[in-house]
Amino acid sequence: MTSNTKLDEKLEGADKFQAWKYKIMLILEENDLDKYVEGEIGEPEEEEAKVRHKKEMTRAKRIIVDSMKDHLIPQVSSLKTPKSMFDALTQLF
Repeated sequence: MTSNTKLDEKLEGADKFQAWKYKIMLILEENDLDKYVEGEIGEPEEEEAKVRHKKEMTRAKRIIVDSMKDHLIPQVSSLKTPKSMFDALTQLF
């Protein structure tokens, strides 16, 4: 069984933000990526762990971006971590 990483209904604005937040947290949790929005995760020192860390961070960011409408992407496009992206959307809505 593969994990779902996309929402059927993308975030458009504040009216459905709480539902979006709950759904995106479930998707991140299902993919073992929720730790990347719950707190800032420092980069590990071991090379293999660094590679895994970068891939997981990118996956978490991709899940967030894929779950929102294009007009919201400028709100998060300059942010480096999934947590900062998630926090920016939370503050916006």
